Amino acid sequence: MTSAAACWVCLAIAFLPGLARLSAEITEVPILGSVPHPLIFAALIWSAFGTAFLALVVLWPFLEARVTG
Repeated sequence: MTSAAACWVCLAIAFLPGLARLSAEITEVPILGSVPHPLIFAALIWSAFGTAFLALVVLWPFLEARVTG
């Protein structure tokens, strides 16, 4: 793991206790309903979506070039 990736992992771990404390006050998420630790769940879903979207945006020109070329 590179030092930048390790930094992001450490940053994510640093915010988990705060999200867990704030999640205790929230009982439901509007779209998903009742889930345990909703802020942590939302953060994980949002980061996965962002990663997938970024990968799609970065890789799209290469995939399109491979299909047409």
